[in-house]
Amino acid sequence: MQQSHSLEERLAAAEATIEIMRLKAIYAECADGKYTEEHQKKPDADRDGVARQQALCFTADGEFYAGVFGSVKGHDALFENFRSKPFIFAMHVFTNPLIDVDPAAQTAKGRWLHHLFVTEDDTCRAMHGMGYTFDEYRRVDGRWLFSRVETRLKFFVPFADAWSQAQ
Repeated sequence: MQQSHSLEERLAAAEATIEIMRLKAIYAECADGKYTEEHQKKPDADRDGVARQQALCFTADGEFYAGVFGSVKGHDALFENFRSKPFIFAMHVFTNPLIDVDPAAQTAKGRWLHHLFVTEDDTCRAMHGMGYTFDEYRRVDGRWLFSRVETRLKFFVPFADAWSQAQ
């Protein structure tokens, strides 16, 4: 973040940072909210409603890139990607945010540490992964939204397996 000089600029950057942190929390709730407490997919209508909310965390031209978990652009493609994840359980943990806001441009960039826990749909195998998300944000109609989210996992392995082959 560039050094802001006025109180108004510093306050705008601080408020934007808090709004962006809230956006990330809502996104994570949606990503995990498509599954029941019993580790089953929710009924289609419920899951679709949550996937639509997740897609609406993005700008209309927003992009999501997560390697094998999808690379899509735009609300319709985001919705289809989010509704069709091959899981019966998911828990997304995002921590250690580094957020740089440009209040004048109404844009921001962020990096988050990401720990992912899932149960695969077809095998019922518990998996986990860890890495980073690299986000770009844009303020649209007074709301901060993702314009791009890129996930780069350092590992994604069955929960009982080591995540490193280093001896």
